Formats: sequence, structure tokens, C-alpha cells
Amino acid sequence: MGLKVIIPTAGKGTRLRPHTNTTPKVLLHVAGKPVLGHILESLFQCTKKNPDFKIEELIIVYGYLGDRVIEYVKSEFEIRSSEFGIHKISFIKQEVEIGLGHAVYVCRDRFENEPVLILLGDTLFEVDYSEMIRSTGKDAYGTVGVRVLEDPRRFGIVETQNGYITKVVEKPKEKKRSLALIGLYYFEHSRPLFFVLDELVQNHESRIPPLSGAGRVTNHQSPMEWWEGEVQLTDGLQMLVDKGEKIRPFEIEGWFDCGTPEALLATNRHLLIRNAEGGVRDGELPTPKSEIRTRIIDSEIIPPVFIHPEVKIEGSKVGPYVSIGRGVSLKNVVLSDVIVNEHAVLEGVHLKERIVGENEVIKSSRKQ
Repeated sequence: MGLKVIIPTAGKGTRLRPHTNTTPKVLLHVAGKPVLGHILESLFQCTKKNPDFKIEELIIVYGYLGDRVIEYVKSEFEIRSSEFGIHKISFIKQEVEIGLGHAVYVCRDRFENEPVLILLGDTLFEVDYSEMIRSTGKDAYGTVGVRVLEDPRRFGIVETQNGYITKVVEKPKEKKRSLALIGLYYFEHSRPLFFVLDELVQNHESRIPPLSGAGRVTNHQSPMEWWEGEVQLTDGLQMLVDKGEKIRPFEIEGWFDCGTPEALLATNRHLLIRNAEGGVRDGELPTPKSEIRTRIIDSEIIPPVFIHPEVKIEGSKVGPYVSIGRGVSLKNVVLSDVIVNEHAVLEGVHLKERIVGENEVIKSSRKQ
């Protein structure tokens, strides 16, 4: 049975508001393309470079603003999927956003007992996925990506012994140097994973209070709204460990969180520097230097930057560490360490360490 890949994208991205009020967080741009675009490109390139790494089915779990996610994947990647040996791309809706464990759980009907790779939709990895899979070996059930963090309180952490995970803790309260889970998981067989996730979901359902009146929960549209907390994948990992499944940690250096404005800007800087140093991978977009569709008039461009071919820049200073999306118009602006999403309009402003949202208009009140 072939490998299946799950990418959860349903989160609202509350830490990236107001930009995520109108744009799914996985479609926010970083270094020239949406975060989800970088993730899918990395999978495609891995299938291209590693004949043994083939994907039977790619499953996108969507929710908030999901129509836009589906449209993006279909328009940018679906036609190319067979080229890279990906047999099928599927879309599954997560009706209620109650945790990563639940996002994986809703895919259960797509599986019999195939191997499964899970990647978070707001996280980028510079890793050979096939190497991670091989590291699992014959004696382990799965492998999870980890990174040593000085302050892991936003993440799950693991404790290990003799090369295997012994304990998993979701969002520890203590600021302590630990091995943090960074959003990459592989399991040799899906059945044990879905077994524990089903148990977690059933436990949450049991917390729904009794129906009142004529079979309805008072003041609520659905009993699902009564669920307390979330169905955490970390709880599922701990249950697997408790049942005797051996799970290895796999340390990853190239990990870039895109879940906060600060993290998104840091990732943008890293990717622009890497591309400028000649590290552009197949399929990634370099900075166009002489595209006739890019209208640059009386402006200074300071690399590293990404400038989409379809933009207009006039009387401006752009860079370093600036990413400019399709359809953007810049006039008399100074930008450094800035991401400008598609179709934004900027006039007469100086911006630094800023994310400009899709279709956002920012103009100086002063006369130019």
C-alpha cells in the first residue's frame, strides 16, 4: 500500500490577524509564494529526486476559507501531480476546528492501513522526507520531527530514552530547553494511529451534556459546540507510546514556523537569503531581474528581494528582505523586511518589519 500524505490547513490563524480575516493563513505569501505552495513544492521535488518516495494520495484538510485553499491547490498543483508520481489529490472538510488530532481523524475513511506522513500547513521544512521515513527502521512504528528549543511553550515536547519517545507533553507551562514537536509526523501503518484518535474523539463526544426539551441542546446549533478543549495529536502519540509502539525522534535543523507575524518575516528573510546565495531549488521562483512585465521606474532595488513579474514600482526604495506579490502597486515608498501580499497598493509610506495584507491599501495622508 502506498504512502498517503495529510496536510491540515483548516486553522483560522488568529495570531496573524487582521491578514487572516480575508486570507487563509496557508495562503499568506513568504518569499514569493504562499506558505502552502512552498510545502507542496517541497513534496513534489522530493518525489522527483527520490524514486522510492511516491505518494499514493495527497489529502488537504480544509476549513476556514477552504474554497480558496481548494482553488489554489487545483490551479497550481493538480495538473502537475501526475508528473511527480502523485496519483491523487483529495480534499476533506474539517467541520469543527478542534485540534490537530481531529484534523487527522477526519481523514480516517481514506485509509486502510497505509503508511501516513503528516505535515502542518503553516510550517516549512528543509528536509528529505524519504530520509526521515528510512530513519524509522524496521523496529519502530513511527518517526516525528523535533527541534531543540529554549522556550517550547507554544509547542508539544517529548522526552526520550534509548532513542525512543517515552513521554509527550502538549504546550508545557515551564520555559525549559526541550525537544519540541515541530509539525512533521510519519507512521508505518495508519490503523494504530486512527485507533487512538477514535478513542480520543469518543471521549470528547461523551462530554456532550444531555439534550433538553424536544431533543435539542439549549441555545446551541449543534452538540459539537459543547466539546471541551481539543483533540490533540500529542495525546494520541502518548497513547501509542503507552500501548508499546516505538516512536523515534528525528531532529530537523531546517524548520520555519509561519504561525506568527514575527515567524513569517523571519522565514521570508531566510528564504530570500538562501535564494540569493544560489540555493534556489527546482520549481521555486527566483527574483526576476529583467522581466518586461515588471515596471520599475526611478526606483532602487536592494537584494535579496522577490518581485513578482506583474507589479508596478515607481520612485521607491525596495529591500532588503522584501517579497512583493502579484498585482502590487508601489509609489514613493521605502520598504525593508516587508511582505506585500497580492494586489496591495502602497503610496508615500515607509514600512519596516511589516506584513501588508492582500488587497490592502496604505497611503500617506501627506501630499506628495
